[in-house]
Amino acid sequence: MIILPGKTNQPLEIQYVEFEGGAIPYLKWFRKQTAEVKTEVDARLIQVRKRNFGDHRKLPRGVTELRFKFGQALRVYGGEWKGQFFVLVHGGFKPTQQADIKEATRLWVEFTKAVGKKRK
Repeated sequence: MIILPGKTNQPLEIQYVEFEGGAIPYLKWFRKQTAEVKTEVDARLIQVRKRNFGDHRKLPRGVTELRFKFGQALRVYGGEWKGQFFVLVHGGFKPTQQADIKEATRLWVEFTKAVGKKRK
C-alpha cells in the first residue's frame, strides 16, 4: 500500500463545533430528530470515522455534505480539520438544502476563523 503525503490511515475523530456560550448547532439539530434519523446518522459517522464518506460532495469553503437516501433525503454537514477530525456543524433535509448549506457554510467559516485566532 502506498500512503500519499498528507494522507493517513488513522481514523478521524468526530467532533462538534462549540461556540462561546456553549452553543453546539449540530447537536441542537440532532436532538430534534427521530430515532430512525439518529440511527442512520450514527451508522454513517462510524464509516466517516474510517474515512469512508460514502455518498457525499465537497462544497465551497471546505464544507462536506454527507447525503443519505433516507426519509426526506437527509443531509449532514461538516468538514475535515487538520486531517485528524471530522467536525460536524449542521444537518438538514433535501427540501431545506439551500438554506442548510448556507447555514453550514456560515458555521464552518465562523469555526475556522475562531480556531485560527486561538492559534495566533
